[in-house]
Amino acid sequence: MLSPDERREIEAQEARAAAQDRAARLDRARQRTADAYRREVRARLRPGTFAASLRWALPLALLAALLSLWVLSRPEPVVTDDALGGVTLGDFRDRCQAALADTLQVSPQAITLPALRGLAQDVLSSPDGRRWTGTMQVAGRAAQDVTCTYTAADDTTAALSLEEP
Repeated sequence: MLSPDERREIEAQEARAAAQDRAARLDRARQRTADAYRREVRARLRPGTFAASLRWALPLALLAALLSLWVLSRPEPVVTDDALGGVTLGDFRDRCQAALADTLQVSPQAITLPALRGLAQDVLSSPDGRRWTGTMQVAGRAAQDVTCTYTAADDTTAALSLEEP
């Protein structure tokens, strides 16, 4: 049998061995964690590949493409057919076409005036009427510079060719 002193000594040795084992396990775990962190830091510091740099460029390029598609697909602003000057732009165009047909002695269908959008850029409007100076095309003839004036006070339209036929 063992004496009480021997038992205490054996228990103390076992306790020290268990504590040393625990400390060794903690040390190994700490070392593994430190090694993993070092690998992670080295990987981040290592120069990246070309594909890694595209990781940020690709989403930005897609975003730019979507933005440009959105901008390009937006409809152009509609020309307002306001009645400033006593007559709407569409009615003014029709009246000018008829007045030019009378002046040039051709049918109104033979005269080609700019579309409303192009016409709207050149028309001067005021509360007294409208005035347009621009180029028109008559079938079978060269393009001509003309002016057309609508007067709201007497509801008349006058057309004048700025070139001799």
